[in-house]
Amino acid sequence: MLPGLKCLKVDMALIAPEHEEVVNSIIKDYENKMELSKSERSGSLTSGTPPSDDMRSRMMNRIKDTTSKANLSNIFTRKK
Repeated sequence: MLPGLKCLKVDMALIAPEHEEVVNSIIKDYENKMELSKSERSGSLTSGTPPSDDMRSRMMNRIKDTTSKANLSNIFTRKK
């Protein structure tokens, strides 16, 4: 999108120089939005990933919880 806006800026400078400032402000707004979205994505990725040891312990706790809740005596009985 940004290359298209820059081409528009060049065209507007030739055709209608009085509107070139409007295109400049559109380009600046777009660049600011792109910078904000990049910073939000990088911040969410770094804060959202737990360490591998923490993830491993959480998964092991979940596995232990499900095996303790299972009724192991009924596993080997024949269904009638």
